[in-house]
Amino acid sequence: MGKSDKSSVHPLIRQDGRIAKRGIAVVDGITDMPVYGVPYVSSHFIISISHSGMVKAEYDDKKVEFHPHDLSVVYPGHTLLAKSASPDYRATLVVVSDQVFSTLFSSNVSANRFKYEQLPCINLADRQYADVMNAVAALRSTCRLIPKAGVDMALDMLAILVRMVDHFRRQCVDVDSKQGSVRNLSAHFYEAVVKNCARNRDIGFYAEMFSLSPKYFSATIKRETGKSAYYWIKMCTLKQAKQILRTDPEAGINEVAERLGFNDQATFSHFFKKEAGMSPSEYRKKAK
Repeated sequence: MGKSDKSSVHPLIRQDGRIAKRGIAVVDGITDMPVYGVPYVSSHFIISISHSGMVKAEYDDKKVEFHPHDLSVVYPGHTLLAKSASPDYRATLVVVSDQVFSTLFSSNVSANRFKYEQLPCINLADRQYADVMNAVAALRSTCRLIPKAGVDMALDMLAILVRMVDHFRRQCVDVDSKQGSVRNLSAHFYEAVVKNCARNRDIGFYAEMFSLSPKYFSATIKRETGKSAYYWIKMCTLKQAKQILRTDPEAGINEVAERLGFNDQATFSHFFKKEAGMSPSEYRKKAK
């Protein structure tokens, strides 16, 4: 079991109004997860830094654990299912609203999104942890100036923090990053897929969005990510399907198919079983 008393409102949920109004917030005093036993889907971009203790959870069906000095970068729309938290768990969250996240993304400091989607958590060395917490402290102080000083200064501090995290991530896990490419296309492609895969899963649609030929577009995505463009479209569609099946028990399979732009329930069920290894109904039962 996790914390013994979950009746109080979690600090992240309590801060929702402030985050929506100010765009950025540093939330201290995190001692457990937002919701236990049911999937939680955040609409925010979150950087989480664990100080002590441990949390067990599922991140998009993957079992994860958060230990001291673990830093996690979670993009909007992912499903987190909390399992348990140790009594000594402590963490700090940097939470960014949808609107500010879009600004951050367009400024090209989130170009490693593909990598974070696959591996959201890294473990920081002591010096890295100290540097990150110094950057968070500076951001915390800057956030106190909002709204009087506007969000520009806080955005600058946030951009520095994200760049620092990207740098430490490469030191921790990117052993093949000698090329140092910014990977602009794949990052922006994934953002487009998240927004549009329920309406359009045609590669030509995305190639045209970036004014590229389908052949060149596909080759670039393959080179930057190691996977085909169609693979990422399928995976994003599957992720959204699983999220609806887990978080909206009232939605019938036919309704889920309609929401994701499939012609009929049979086509959706065939797609889901091929990619997930089970039918949508079986997956929903297993998720419960």
